[in-house]
Amino acid sequence: MRFLKTIFSFFLIFFFGLVVLGLILPKSNEFKVCKQLEISENCAIEYMSDLQKFSQWSPWEKLDPNMTKSYDGIMGELNSSMTWSGNVKVGKGKMTLIEKSNQHVLFSLEFAGYPPTKSKMYLNKVEGKNEICWTMDYSTPKELYLKPFSGIMYTMMNFFITQDYQNGLDALNKISCP
Repeated sequence: MRFLKTIFSFFLIFFFGLVVLGLILPKSNEFKVCKQLEISENCAIEYMSDLQKFSQWSPWEKLDPNMTKSYDGIMGELNSSMTWSGNVKVGKGKMTLIEKSNQHVLFSLEFAGYPPTKSKMYLNKVEGKNEICWTMDYSTPKELYLKPFSGIMYTMMNFFITQDYQNGLDALNKISCP
């Protein structure tokens, strides 16, 4: 019986430790990576907005080379979209171009089983070079019982998503445009 009390006490302390940790960790509403790239503005916008060209530098292509994709609409134009289905690393979802200018592109992202979110890529001039920032909105869970864990969820997701975004921007920088 004493052994069970010890195990129960351990799990109780562990659980409350997670709740406290979740309450003090950051709960930003955005994941963001910015990098200075050598690619021209026109080329960057072209490869960011055209979802078939996006596949040439997407960090998720390497995670599942057998991923199935289908495209709808005129690529690079508003409301063009890509639907994908892959392994557990890339999941399943849809990406739709909802806004485009000569400085940014904005996508609606729908991941299977999750509420829709938005991802934006935009250009800045920094020290004469093009800086490209890639962001994705993050919504804190609305369910009250999940709120204490939102800081832990954000921190874990931030680690993986920003790593993927950095890999993607590195690959975009290697694109050579005519």
